[in-house]
Amino acid sequence: MANLPSGSHILSGAESQRLRSFCSSESFSASDLDQYAHLLQKGTLEAVRADFQVRVEADDLEQARSSLAAIAYGPTKIPLYNYILQLIFLDPQNRARYLNYFRFLALEAKVPVDSRDLSGTTTFMHSTSTKPHLEIEVADILLEVGAEINHRNRYGCVAAHDIVMIMDFTPAGKKRLLTH
Repeated sequence: MANLPSGSHILSGAESQRLRSFCSSESFSASDLDQYAHLLQKGTLEAVRADFQVRVEADDLEQARSSLAAIAYGPTKIPLYNYILQLIFLDPQNRARYLNYFRFLALEAKVPVDSRDLSGTTTFMHSTSTKPHLEIEVADILLEVGAEINHRNRYGCVAAHDIVMIMDFTPAGKKRLLTH
């Protein structure tokens, strides 16, 4: 990865494949996580609210928002909202709590939602993809606060690319889409 150009420009060919392979084979470990990650994993919505208030009082509102938006866990630089999205899938019995985190952080605290991981992919893009995280409620929350829908990741894709690629255009697939 050291030879891979840094930045946000679109990659192609071997560089794109190297990044895709790296991002799909790496994961974060416990040592990559800070106290805030553990709070999100095991805490309550009230504790997340209290933490935000402490951040606001220690710095100011914009700095509190910026510091949370700048979170980047592990070798693939997983942003805050991507981390919470992963928690939904790793710990499905607490899905409602994690969705409440999204609502609080995005809708009330107004923490920016367009942070990108190492591949340049946003949480909106992950939440509208089936691999690994189709999560329509998260996508709706992110859209409500103005998620950037036309952002291109480092592979040159926007969220609609994944949506169209996974769409089931068979009669059964269309029926399933209409009933959900």
